[in-house]
Amino acid sequence: MADCVSGTVPHRRRRGDYYAVRSRVAPCGSLYRGGLYLNPHQRPSPRLHCMTDCPTASSLPLHTTRRRLGRLAIGLVTTLLSTTGCFSFFVDETFWLRARPGPVADSAAMAAALPPGYTLARLSIPVAKGIELTGVAATRPDAISGVFFLGGETFRVATDGAATLRALTGAAPVNVVLLDYPGSGTSGGAPTLVSVTSTAIAAYDWIAVRPSLAPGGLIVHGHSFGSFVASSVSDARTVRGLVLQGAATSPREWAKESVRSGRHAWWARPAYPFLRIMVDRSLAREDNRVRLGRYRGPVLVLVGADDRVTPPSMSRSVAAASASPRALTRLVVLPGSDHHTVFSNVRFGAVYRAFLDSVVRVGGAPGVR
Repeated sequence: MADCVSGTVPHRRRRGDYYAVRSRVAPCGSLYRGGLYLNPHQRPSPRLHCMTDCPTASSLPLHTTRRRLGRLAIGLVTTLLSTTGCFSFFVDETFWLRARPGPVADSAAMAAALPPGYTLARLSIPVAKGIELTGVAATRPDAISGVFFLGGETFRVATDGAATLRALTGAAPVNVVLLDYPGSGTSGGAPTLVSVTSTAIAAYDWIAVRPSLAPGGLIVHGHSFGSFVASSVSDARTVRGLVLQGAATSPREWAKESVRSGRHAWWARPAYPFLRIMVDRSLAREDNRVRLGRYRGPVLVLVGADDRVTPPSMSRSVAAASASPRALTRLVVLPGSDHHTVFSNVRFGAVYRAFLDSVVRVGGAPGVR
């Protein structure tokens, strides 16, 4: 192996040269960036230090004539394709749903996240022939209600359970049930939209008839992708209350938001007005606004003001579609929070407790229809 001498590599910039950003030194002084090795003959930046022991190397920004021309060419081709109707973005269930097996949740770590007076227990709920959803339940004897939390598509009890329990049990004295979706964590089954929805309804039925888990009824709380699952449960069962956090309107609009022109480089933006979003037939019927139009119970629509995954405009649209009386519908936009930091917002606890108190006051609608 050749040795590299620590120091500065002098050279003059030339048209077409590539400059590495945040590169790390590889054997013999080669530079690694994004899967591509650049040897010293490709003239690294004057600030690049060539050291065999150094894990990183600083350099000048990677902006060159050749790269800019390449981007411009891509932008022109993309625009031409889009204007001729050839630029489409197809969305199917795998856009959100994939198998994400994981370890068994650490009960000790989650129990440590609970306020005094809580007991943590593992759950294994039979939801279909040969399929069980696994998770945990945090309970206390004086709970005012039960909460069935349905997380986003990447939610797993082992990795996200402790933070979720800390936020919900810290906001109000409620029992909380967390479950892994089919194919995620330690739950069985395959992660399809039908299986996720049907098993969530089956799990709701199992929880709702157990007073030790759902005293007075069960509130369903869905976050992100879980908002579709939660609204499906409220559409099939008479839930005591409904919380939609970081909710999307529909998969089509959510996918279009994810490729919105403002999120991409200038050379890709001309194609955005011509972009066609095509969704799989199984997703076409998913719409939180339609389901909220049939729901008449207490509902809290919660979103961070800085949410760029499901922006506040979507939550406003979902809340406006609710058929619940105005007194039972609440939309809260939390300043300073994004899609993943609503639980850590200083106002979250007060907002959540106020909603739960209102549900208890009106009596909710416990039971299964």
